[in-house]
Amino acid sequence: EMMMKIKSLEREVEKLATLNNTLQEVVESREADDRKNVTLMQLLNNQLDESKRRSQEILDEEKAQSAKLKQLNVGLDSKVQQLTDELDLLKREKEQLQRQAESDLHDYQSKIEQLKFDMKYLHSELHSFKNQCTKQQQEVTNVRASAL
Repeated sequence: EMMMKIKSLEREVEKLATLNNTLQEVVESREADDRKNVTLMQLLNNQLDESKRRSQEILDEEKAQSAKLKQLNVGLDSKVQQLTDELDLLKREKEQLQRQAESDLHDYQSKIEQLKFDMKYLHSELHSFKNQCTKQQQEVTNVRASAL
């Protein structure tokens, strides 16, 4: 009976040893998985850090580009305002010149009408003067003819 107990205990010890070996293998497998997971986590953390660094570089570049574009936009807005002011000034000058040209045209037209009137008057006076000259020449000719 003691032998049976010893054999039973030996079997029990073998089972426990097998169970212990199995558990040891599971633990070692888990430790290996944990090491793999730690390595994978380190790789992922490195990739995350690299992605953060690249993202920050891109963000910094975009901020710098945005600042340049804002500065350029301010300069262009200033230039647009300056050109708009110049355009307004040129429009006012053009309108003033048009009014002056219209006034000058009206003055010239009035002077032309006055010249036409004066020319007709002078033409009629010249015609009268020629007629008088012709009459006086005939009278002088008649007087000379009668004096001879």
